[in-house]
Amino acid sequence: MFFRFTTTGFKRLQTLLLILACLIPLGTAGCGLDLFALLSDITQSEKVAYEVFELTNQERAKAGLPALTWNDNLAKAAEAHCQDMIDRNYFAHNTPENLTPGDRATVAGYNWLWVGENIAAGYTTPEQVMQGWMNSPDHKENILRIQFKELGVGVRVSPVGRVYWVQEFGTPESD
Repeated sequence: MFFRFTTTGFKRLQTLLLILACLIPLGTAGCGLDLFALLSDITQSEKVAYEVFELTNQERAKAGLPALTWNDNLAKAAEAHCQDMIDRNYFAHNTPENLTPGDRATVAGYNWLWVGENIAAGYTTPEQVMQGWMNSPDHKENILRIQFKELGVGVRVSPVGRVYWVQEFGTPESD
């Protein structure tokens, strides 16, 4: 999914902040991922997320594109979306309230000109999820989109062992 910057109404932003404030206590169960087994250590999840980031830049290099820069705010948005999909049992770019990747990036503190997102579930390694995204034209397009300058990645494991992956791409408003 890909978005161009538009001004968000004050009322929509208020609703978004209220919903996210209600979700914060929910995001504590089922965190962590190792390359071969599920772990409870969030540090491992962050290491795996960074591995997806590195694999993404390898794909961009093969295509002659500049590397993306890691962005902590985009990573926060990606991690929160992974956990929200697990906690509320859905799989979509937009939340059940129709909040978009751009809305989540804004709430995470990212002032964006361009934003895009890839989501996946069920893959158990960074290599598998990257192969899946690269085999999908729309996901590959986001990975190789020249407009994107930054990336954050989220990885979470549900209580039943299903792995959720989110790549949150962006270009800051100042570019």
